[in-house]
Amino acid sequence: MRSPWLFGGLLGLAVFLVDLVLVESSVLGRPDRALELDVHQVFGQPTFWFFKDVSDVGAGVGYVLILVLVVVVLLLIRRRDLAVLAALAPALAAAVETVVKVLVRRPRPHLFHGALHASGYSFPSGHATDAGSLAAIAVGTAYIAFHRRDITAPIFVIALVFALAVGLARVVLGVHYPSDVLGGWGLGGGTAGLCFVLLRRARFARDRRREVEG
Repeated sequence: MRSPWLFGGLLGLAVFLVDLVLVESSVLGRPDRALELDVHQVFGQPTFWFFKDVSDVGAGVGYVLILVLVVVVLLLIRRRDLAVLAALAPALAAAVETVVKVLVRRPRPHLFHGALHASGYSFPSGHATDAGSLAAIAVGTAYIAFHRRDITAPIFVIALVFALAVGLARVVLGVHYPSDVLGGWGLGGGTAGLCFVLLRRARFARDRRREVEG
């Protein structure tokens, strides 16, 4: 496949859709609960303070500030097209996530004493969706804007650690099943990938139009 954006987008959405089917068919019920308890046993409540902070950064004010920083940097380097993508892709992923939650109506896990309380439904994880989208956007825009490995590689590592940490935090805190997090990563990253495809096609169409007019 020629476009890595198309491959990444389709792969992310495929992960999300397969995960959705497995959740709806209840195949993941027992493995999800077992893995959730295993993760809790490894980390436990003494680490809650740390994962609460990670979770807060992954959504709400912390997430918005990071996203605004990305958009501002792109505007400063005169990449308005990438700035628009960085603003719209997470909104699109969040809209799909909200609709899916209402349709699936998966209850939150209540598997151990001391788990955090969270309102709403469980699948997919909104935090993981946001983190996956932001990670894909950060890496993709850095690659397109700079084409420098010394810039893109560190951003890739930071973005990957960020997305993994936010997803793990939601499981450790007991507010999501592992499959909720996996679905969120797939939805967020996949949506961002397809937005990059649309951006590339729009730029190609614009360049062709300029050639014809010129």
